[in-house]
Formats: sequence, structure tokens, C-alpha cells
Amino acid sequence: METLTPAHIAATVGADGPMCLQARAAWAEG
Repeated sequence: METLTPAHIAATVGADGPMCLQARAAWAEG
């Protein structure tokens, strides 16, 4: 499992954009 740290979230936004971050946030919420 991935741990969504602030640094990881920032890296995700930089690499994949807000849509990917939103999908990860939805996954994290279950």
C-alpha cells in the first residue's frame, strides 16, 4: 500500500496532475 504523505501528494500532482490526485484521494477514503 502507498502512504499519502504531503511530499508524495505534491509529487503526484507534479507528475500526473490533479485528476490522479483526486482518484488517489477517493481511493484513500475507500
